[in-house]
Amino acid sequence: MRTILVGLALLSCVACASRTRGVMDTVSILGEHEELSPSGRDRLRLREMDKIQKALEGFYKANKRYPATWRMGPEGEPFWWQEPDYLDGDPPFYSFHARLWIWVTPQDGGCSYDQNRYFYTQTNGGLSYTVAFCLGTAVRRYTAGVHTLTPKGIQ
Repeated sequence: MRTILVGLALLSCVACASRTRGVMDTVSILGEHEELSPSGRDRLRLREMDKIQKALEGFYKANKRYPATWRMGPEGEPFWWQEPDYLDGDPPFYSFHARLWIWVTPQDGGCSYDQNRYFYTQTNGGLSYTVAFCLGTAVRRYTAGVHTLTPKGIQ
């Protein structure tokens, strides 16, 4: 059942991406990072957080707030994931981060399937945000486990 849900989510995500009128530079496919070691995938996750933070800060400078939250999932059920709304703002978020919000797979270490997703939430009326993500191994100065990216960095 989870495979079907992920497949539907990807189709919905591709449909959402078509709204960006061809601005996307890449679309990652789930499972393409299996050739990397667990620590290699975690280094990739941290590089993604760096890119995401730069995009969010660029959006903030241009729009004086962080992008709205776009939620994916059936109405009335827990969301599969949350990401910045790519069409929000002037200029829109996709002009700062022209990729679909796809997380690095497979999950590693003690990270569950759900914790492995990047989960964005606009907070404080657009003055802040959180992005939850999980590292399967200790990388750089970060321990294995769930972490949160905020305007102040990774906690």
